[in-house]
Amino acid sequence: MPPTDKRPRIGMVISTSASTGTFGVAPQDAGIASATVTVSQQLGASIGTSLLNTIFASAVTSYLTLHVASARLIGRQGLLGPALAHGYDTAFWWIAGIFAGGAIVGGLLFRRGPLYRKDSQVQQDAGVMTGTEAGPALLA
Repeated sequence: MPPTDKRPRIGMVISTSASTGTFGVAPQDAGIASATVTVSQQLGASIGTSLLNTIFASAVTSYLTLHVASARLIGRQGLLGPALAHGYDTAFWWIAGIFAGGAIVGGLLFRRGPLYRKDSQVQQDAGVMTGTEAGPALLA
């Protein structure tokens, strides 16, 4: 039975990106390729979080600076809500722009169709890994 909630499943994204990132890598280089995918994910998450936090804080600060005169009329608490809303609005627009840019780059760089390996490539990888020619026993 499918789940009733509509939350995205992060496991579907992580496993798919790891599989795509390590596809076609020779068996002796699989560890390096896997580490590169993991480092890229972690680095992107940390830089993305810090970048969006900086954008949010800058937007809130600029809003408060521009509207400091109205704080005398409505008070500090009355000004804080709109400033935070402006910060979130600005950060979400940046997220949308980054997502659209990533979608365009991904659409241009990804190959069309399913991922598959040719049999000759599997045989070559098996021969390189064992140091012998690939025979029927290695392909089974």
